Amino acid sequence: MTKKTRTCIRVDHQSRRKFLKLGLAAGASLLADARIRPAAAQAKTNVTFVSYELTTTSGGPELKRQFVEFEKANPGITVEGIPTPLAQYTVKIVAQAKAGEMSDLVTADILWLQGWIKEGYLKDLSPYVEKAGGKAFLGQFYDSLIQLASHEGRLYAIPRFAGGYIIYYNTEMFKEAGLDPNKPPTNWDELLTYCKKLTKKDASGNPVQWGWGIHGQNIPADVSRFLQWMYSNGADVLSPDGKTALLDQPKAIETLKFWSELYTKHGVVPPGAVQAGPGEVRSMFAQKKIAMLVGILWGLDEVFDLNPAIRNITAIAPFPKQVPNAPSLFQAVYNSISANSKHPDEAWKVLEYLSRLENGLALYKATRYGPVRPDIFAHAEVKNDPYAQVLAKVNQHLKPPPTIPQWERVSKIIGDAMQRALTGAKTPEAAFKEANAQINPILKQS
Repeated sequence: MTKKTRTCIRVDHQSRRKFLKLGLAAGASLLADARIRPAAAQAKTNVTFVSYELTTTSGGPELKRQFVEFEKANPGITVEGIPTPLAQYTVKIVAQAKAGEMSDLVTADILWLQGWIKEGYLKDLSPYVEKAGGKAFLGQFYDSLIQLASHEGRLYAIPRFAGGYIIYYNTEMFKEAGLDPNKPPTNWDELLTYCKKLTKKDASGNPVQWGWGIHGQNIPADVSRFLQWMYSNGADVLSPDGKTALLDQPKAIETLKFWSELYTKHGVVPPGAVQAGPGEVRSMFAQKKIAMLVGILWGLDEVFDLNPAIRNITAIAPFPKQVPNAPSLFQAVYNSISANSKHPDEAWKVLEYLSRLENGLALYKATRYGPVRPDIFAHAEVKNDPYAQVLAKVNQHLKPPPTIPQWERVSKIIGDAMQRALTGAKTPEAAFKEANAQINPILKQS
């Protein structure tokens, strides 16, 4: 090897050492930059959730709190709540479903559930349930609630809260009327007697306090409350197969007669019953204008929001039954994934999270929404709650409202008949026989 060659090699080694030094320096600089600059934020999946629960004073804040806790446990998912008032809820959901624009998650009342399943608005959850444990997962809930959300052996919704109808009553008014607040009415005869004693007049003979508040608006919530009267008298709206209306039967007519005559004959109900919905009747109770009404347990917080002063003078009891061991109507609310959800896997994670014991327990404590899991009722914090004790008793014998797809149309016809009886436009018998004739053709439609 010549001297020249050796020199060239020496230069090459020097260049290589210099290059390596520069490379290491550049690498160190890049590492330093990486420590200073955070990695690009990971893209999150946004799950949309439309619900009328978000519009309520107690349920809304608790549901939002659970969204926040879910996001902490699942940093790759955000939950966007979309509050929608109940009055516009079904119209909005149906319009979105037909346009293929439903949110990922949706709240569904038991009255709408089967109709939405039939129309294909909701996703079959069965594959997710199987992965979550199958029967073990479903066994966490009351079986009747699972059955009501199923069709042909497939599950389409997870229960959120449920409970039978009860009565609220003002214990102070009971005492003033000479009634024992520990002995609420247990049948219709007692109810009428109590209502008369609880209806007060001023010096001029004008009523200033009434025994009962009637829900007379033609809206699903008011028709549901009337169904409680039907069930407590051993009456029913439809035959067991759902193909024949039973409003022309004696027990059904007897129910409408007694209910409407509280207003038209006995005068134990405030004026304007035809326009009174749940909000109006709760407001009258909060203002101490009425002594009793039919309601659902979680409506109490809305009453107390209107007038906190009546919290300690308000009690609840099972609805008075004219027929011994008659079942109680119950309300149930579910959450489900829409059939056109863009993020069904992430939406299921939200559903599964909301259904856990700790979240069901927190929901009851915050709202008094009826538990859908037996282990919540068995929990010490709920078991020793006097309100929960009444609800647990009522829930021993429940009967669902009709879950036929045509229920919305049928409900409106029943509401029309209720209003005709209240206004005296028709006798109770004529109103229900006319309604029966209108409903039967609808039931034959698929």
